[in-house]
Amino acid sequence: MTLSSSNILKRRYKALILDVDGTLIPNLIHGLPSETVCKALAKARKKLHVGIATSRPLFMLDSLFHMLQLSGPSIINGGAQIYDVSKKVFLVEHRIQQKTLKQIITALQKNHVYFYMQDGEKNIASPDIQTIPSSTIQLYIPALLLQQTEQISTLISKFEDISLHKIVSWETSWQMRKMRVVPEVFLQYALQKPTKIKKTK
Repeated sequence: MTLSSSNILKRRYKALILDVDGTLIPNLIHGLPSETVCKALAKARKKLHVGIATSRPLFMLDSLFHMLQLSGPSIINGGAQIYDVSKKVFLVEHRIQQKTLKQIITALQKNHVYFYMQDGEKNIASPDIQTIPSSTIQLYIPALLLQQTEQISTLISKFEDISLHKIVSWETSWQMRKMRVVPEVFLQYALQKPTKIKKTK
């Protein structure tokens, strides 16, 4: 006996968690979902919880949450936070350790690499060691030449308490890459202790 896709969703899955850039929206900083995507997710929400998993921070997601009418938990900031859209609260949140952050900033500055830091509310452009915020969720390198990518990856990857994500840059051509640095513990926590999700009515 074969099962319809509807029956499979009802019997096997409780949630649909989707990537954002290049999946729900074009790979653009101000990208928005198409009408087709919005309609498809409206149908999916009737059967199971729909959320997102993205490296974008909350302040870049408000319009997307509204357009897609999402509710309940979503994974944001590269796994550094799990945010409940309905309750507007963070279910999980951890930040980069200051000691690690200072070492990474020193390495980037020595190599003349421009970067942002993100404290959960805004981006902070290339602060020096004396002016870094007391709380940082992720560090973002907006553009690197391809030949720089491996060099910087090697410098940053030696830190065991962070995770490095390499992605195609929004700001420049395909010949460049960008990087996000988030604490490794967030990703492990999300996998080991998943949030209990209620089915959307």
